[in-house]
Amino acid sequence: MRTIVLLVYFLIFLLTIIAGRKLAWNLTRPLEILTQEIKQIESGNFKIPDNAFTEPERHDEIGQLHRDFEIMIRKIDALIEENYIKQIVLKDAQLRALQAQINPHFLYNTLETINWMAKVNHQEDISRMVEALGTLLRGAISKESVIRLEEEIRLLESYIVIQKFRYDKKLDFQLYVPDTLKDLKIPKLTLQPIVENSINYGLEKMLGTCCIRVSFVQMPDFLDITIEDNGPGIDPETVKKMNEGQIKPNGFGIGLKNIDDRIKLLFGNRYGVHISSEVGRGTKVRVTIPYTRGDVDVQGAAG
Repeated sequence: MRTIVLLVYFLIFLLTIIAGRKLAWNLTRPLEILTQEIKQIESGNFKIPDNAFTEPERHDEIGQLHRDFEIMIRKIDALIEENYIKQIVLKDAQLRALQAQINPHFLYNTLETINWMAKVNHQEDISRMVEALGTLLRGAISKESVIRLEEEIRLLESYIVIQKFRYDKKLDFQLYVPDTLKDLKIPKLTLQPIVENSINYGLEKMLGTCCIRVSFVQMPDFLDITIEDNGPGIDPETVKKMNEGQIKPNGFGIGLKNIDDRIKLLFGNRYGVHISSEVGRGTKVRVTIPYTRGDVDVQGAAG
């Protein structure tokens, strides 16, 4: 009996040691993995693999601690990456701002000098082009983001003056604006880039005359502006890319997506730009804006 009792005690002692080691391993192993991840983060590596916690998923406090730690690290890594991207964009914007620091008065004075020389030498065509370019340039770099429709039309007509000298009779431009609408507010450089797209995608691909017509329709609660041409039209895939802003714009670098975003930002999502086109049947771009005559803030409130 003594031998049996000693043997039983020995087996109980042995099982206690095995169970204790197993319990200690279950408690310390996740903490060791967590310690390894902390050391990895100390070295500056925030990329924790998805399978870093190789133990079976635990539902106790240790498992929760491990999961919360990994969630925290991934959020920190995402914030660091986001901040890094913002810093790159900021540096790029600063570089572009430095590149664009040209005194506008120097450009105006230069154009005035060219205009004066053209008039002295009786070069009326050159004088008209210089005056149109000056008007277009002043409007493009002015600080106002929303202007009267009459001023927007003046910018558009200045652009057409220049293009008329280039394309002559190949360009047939038609425009009529009721006087009752000229005081409406519109985001600056809304119409000119769209007409420029009509020239780039329509007129330049035609052998005959390209007719571009800008019309205004007074709807009950908004203004419907249509810019249409009789060009070769655009295939559906290109139309989709233009609506999504995937095609790099020409001219002043203002694409249809940019115009649509500015209108929605100022006046709301119910307004904006819509383009439709069929191959061989021309292209039509509709711009819808509200009847706003006062000051406009970025939330679309009119004063």
